[in-house]
Amino acid sequence: MRINLQLRILEQGARLPMNYQYELSSWIYRVLHEGDQQFSQWLHEHGYRLNGKQFRLFSFSSLRLPRYRSEGDRFRLLGDYLGLDISFCLDPSAEHFIMGLFKEQQYLLGDRISQVPFQVERISVSKPPSFRSPMQLRAISPVCISSQPPGRPQPLYHHPGERGYDQRLLRNLLEKYRAYHAARQLEAEEVPDLNQMSFRLLGRPKSRLITLAAHTPRQTKVRGYLYDFEIAAPEALLRFLYHAGAGEKNSMGFGCVGIRG
Repeated sequence: MRINLQLRILEQGARLPMNYQYELSSWIYRVLHEGDQQFSQWLHEHGYRLNGKQFRLFSFSSLRLPRYRSEGDRFRLLGDYLGLDISFCLDPSAEHFIMGLFKEQQYLLGDRISQVPFQVERISVSKPPSFRSPMQLRAISPVCISSQPPGRPQPLYHHPGERGYDQRLLRNLLEKYRAYHAARQLEAEEVPDLNQMSFRLLGRPKSRLITLAAHTPRQTKVRGYLYDFEIAAPEALLRFLYHAGAGEKNSMGFGCVGIRG
């Protein structure tokens, strides 16, 4: 399921850090925790695991800022509202429960330097698109694909135009898909071989270097890319991709996708 939030800004002219993803993710976790402490704790501490890897299967878009002015590493917000999409790999029967958790929530979003107070004013559920292969999608938050070469202290973040990027992204999708079904003790629909799937980059990617947990000892930098792409895969995998997100670090604000066009 995917929900659309309209967030009313409670302080005119407030300054929002350009690196807000970590704090926004923390807010989503907090809302889930208040609604279902046991599920939230499991999601935070364990998530969905497969072959030693851990996945937390929700994603969210970049904030939609109708009016703003850039000031260094801040946005000066000139409008009254922000927009946000959040996708969950949950049964449609959970829609009312999730919407109730976010209804009228208030939060102070920002870092140690500046914050923006907002309140959830309106919530709606997006009607899912028609999932037919091949499908053209658009990253509405940066897609992150990385590797850890031996002897390298920091991850290597891959460009969508690199040789082998398509295989890395599709392999990540299959791993998350299997982990989701294994954790819920569900039988996955037939999972195709990588050779039966395809990824095609459309247009020129835009690089985004995002600092997570800025101005704290946990600060780290992650690179992702905004781009359009075409993917061929079974319907079940396309539906899963739309809700779980593409690539890595989805619950940290990476890889949320929407329909191209």
